[in-house]
Amino acid sequence: MSLMHTLWEYDFDYEGKQKKIRIQIGDICSSEEDFDVLVCSAFKNDYIPTPTSLIGSLLFQKQISVDQLAEDPEIDLKEYGCWLSRPISDNFHRIACVELIDWHNYEAVTPESKFLKRAFSTFRFLLEQANLKGIPLQSVALPILGTGDQHIEECFIIPPLIQQCLSILKSIPELDTITFFERREYKVINIIDHLNKALFTKRESGLDVFISYSSKQSDVAQEVFDYITRSGYSCWMAPNSIPTGSNYQEEIPAALNQISSLVLLLTPDATKSRWVQKEVGTAIGADKRIYPFQLTEFEINKNFQFLLEGEQIYPAWKEEADTWLRAMITKIQRTA
Repeated sequence: MSLMHTLWEYDFDYEGKQKKIRIQIGDICSSEEDFDVLVCSAFKNDYIPTPTSLIGSLLFQKQISVDQLAEDPEIDLKEYGCWLSRPISDNFHRIACVELIDWHNYEAVTPESKFLKRAFSTFRFLLEQANLKGIPLQSVALPILGTGDQHIEECFIIPPLIQQCLSILKSIPELDTITFFERREYKVINIIDHLNKALFTKRESGLDVFISYSSKQSDVAQEVFDYITRSGYSCWMAPNSIPTGSNYQEEIPAALNQISSLVLLLTPDATKSRWVQKEVGTAIGADKRIYPFQLTEFEINKNFQFLLEGEQIYPAWKEEADTWLRAMITKIQRTA
């Protein structure tokens, strides 16, 4: 008898086909339901079966070795952090693996880095390639990737992961159900809350711009906020936009899910701020446009260079404020 229980569902119609995202609580390895693909996450090239991991449960409860499956996958995108196994004799017909963090280069690749967007985009590409090869894909099961041994917070994983899952459901006609699962009740409550926010949080006026900055540059941030709002765009900035008594960890991800673009006030203080890294990483993961404006001349550290890879940094420190603020509005107009 299956020990999995469905606690939350989101159903929608896409081009005449019923699609579903749901979350189940319990030990996925006890489920008797058939899944075409079961997804696990791992450190790069590291499939150690720890007792608390899904990889460990697969080995100890079902004698499925992810390490062995990784040696000869049917679709091998390990160079990009993803692979899909050949068929296995189980109610999980195949195993897919998403490798999120390179443990040996952990300092350079943080959970807030741009790699999250790449990893989830590659995961989507992996399933789309499987579909093109004729591999059956009706149901996919996965944990909230990266929130186990890799300790990435749910509030920053869920928005980009949900976005990719919705895209996968729409791009693969045969795929009708994506099931998230979690063993711990307290985590399921948090996950459902973040899923609801990612899918359903709406603001009447909408949001155009999020300002990410270090509190040490609050005066400049306020000037930017005032300039943007005077130009007719809706703008979000902490702490001004956070209602009294509200939780930063809830309000910030919710705002980032609604914006069209993020303006980063890039300073040495900002590159050291954990919150700024989270905000920028989450915006990148959710496929928002990032507009970095460097306010002072300094050498950007390697972590932030990695985070902003491919983004054009505007040298605001070379110009008068009115000049770079006008340039900022021009950029915002492209995405608002």
